[in-house]
Amino acid sequence: MRALDVDSNDANSHLFLGITLIGLNQNALAVQALHQALKIDAEAMTAHVYMADIYARDHQYKQAADELQTYIRARPNAPNADRLKKMEADLRARAQSAPK
Repeated sequence: MRALDVDSNDANSHLFLGITLIGLNQNALAVQALHQALKIDAEAMTAHVYMADIYARDHQYKQAADELQTYIRARPNAPNADRLKKMEADLRARAQSAPK
């Protein structure tokens, strides 16, 4: 939080705040911080992976898959891209089989 007091326009500070809030089970606030990181710097793409985790834990599988897809499209050669593609496919399958 002190980093945001010094520079509230630092995307990494918002990203790290979001990650910390996930650890504290403050998911709504975490999503706000992660969205702010992306608003400040569209290159803070890792925020999409963390938001996918939040949505998946809340059984919002389509939204989680969409977040991963956004990350993968922006970073197709990321070291974790293959693993994330498999996760995205799993989340889409869960979304299809979830009761409506």
